[in-house]
Amino acid sequence: MKEERKGMYENVFETVSDAIVILDSKGRIIDANPAAMEMYQYSYEELAGMDAKNVFSKRDAYKLDLTLDRARRLNKRSKYKALHKTKTGQLIQTLAQARPFVFNEKTGLILFVRDISERVAQEEKLKSARLMAESANIAKSQFLANMSHEIRTPMNIILGYAGLLRDKDLDGSAREEVVDSIQNSGDELLKLIDKLLDISKFEAGSLQVESATFALYPALKDIVLEFERMARGKNIHLALDYKLQNAQLVKTDASRFKQVLVNLLGNAVKFTGEEGTVVLKAFYGEQNRVVFQVADNGVGIANDERKRLFNPFTQADESITRKFGGSGLGLAVSKHLACAMGGNLYLKNSLPGKGSVFEFWLTGKGHRLIPVEAQNKDKASSTFENLKNARILLVEDMVENQALIKMYLKQISCNLDIASDGEEALEKLQSNSYDLILMDLQMPRLDGFGATDKIRKIGLKTPIV
Repeated sequence: MKEERKGMYENVFETVSDAIVILDSKGRIIDANPAAMEMYQYSYEELAGMDAKNVFSKRDAYKLDLTLDRARRLNKRSKYKALHKTKTGQLIQTLAQARPFVFNEKTGLILFVRDISERVAQEEKLKSARLMAESANIAKSQFLANMSHEIRTPMNIILGYAGLLRDKDLDGSAREEVVDSIQNSGDELLKLIDKLLDISKFEAGSLQVESATFALYPALKDIVLEFERMARGKNIHLALDYKLQNAQLVKTDASRFKQVLVNLLGNAVKFTGEEGTVVLKAFYGEQNRVVFQVADNGVGIANDERKRLFNPFTQADESITRKFGGSGLGLAVSKHLACAMGGNLYLKNSLPGKGSVFEFWLTGKGHRLIPVEAQNKDKASSTFENLKNARILLVEDMVENQALIKMYLKQISCNLDIASDGEEALEKLQSNSYDLILMDLQMPRLDGFGATDKIRKIGLKTPIV
């Protein structure tokens, strides 16, 4: 019976999946099972007589001394996690149970060791994911609180001033001032909504960029002019440093191109103090790049804040939101747009209190430099320089927008025709000719994209906006 039990224990020792290592009173290995040899990648001959500390990492070797001491003095078992290492130096996360036993009248240890590396890695992933989720939730909560303020401020102005317009005693100049305030607040609200829509398009992977040819220098001049009043109010020197050919043409998405630079210049002017300097630079860079830099000597950005700079729901410093306002979406949107146009946007350098330089470049598919002479040969003459008496087809499904655009176009005495969707527009184009088509994008039955595609396929070259 005793022999049978001995054979059974030996069988368990040889076949169990956990590593079993037997140590003498000095911590030397006197036996190890096949699972231990596989775990530590040593042969039996190499393990026999080895100091057990050789299979512990330097960080956790002290745990073996503590376990031996506990076994000798108290005859107590121990259970602990430790970082072990293999013959090749690979580190293993382990869970070890140590049981004292008497060998040659001295207390030794039997170590039962289980590899828990995979479990620890999963726990770390879960912990990291939880922290990221908590961080994202906090960021989104802060973003929503900030967004509520950003939306309510212009909305309150619009509603408040709209109420003032009902005052019949309001004189002409005051009425004009009220209308200007409503217009400005409406513009700010629309910009905010556009940014939110752009972020949703990026996340859905549905952002599309157009391609059109435009003269670069006038476009940059216009962008700088937009901020002259704002800069002048803060006594900031605002300049354009243009080192490209004056007649340079570029083929890219003109509105998205402007959106990126407007955001960069707007931030530079906003975060630059009184009597500062903001410069928009344009020059030829390496690898056939056209480079645009926006440099300022404003508040700057600390190193530990840069990693959050292009996150869509945060600003580099939350105190910036309280001091300067803003949604924290501008740089995230601009980064996505720059990449969508075939280029990139990044912070070139920045020092707190000294200012920042943001660099935006286009290359390859993102832009094409076109000789102005070649473009002039293909440029069609404009029959209606100011659209007076032009025949215009407005394709728009909302009655309110139809009425609004009709009021705008009434000022130029044009001949306006209206279609409520793309299908109706195609019907009108079969029997009428137009000098210009104003096309809404989202409409029932046939939207603006589908209608434009069909118009071009039937060979009509009427300009479509």
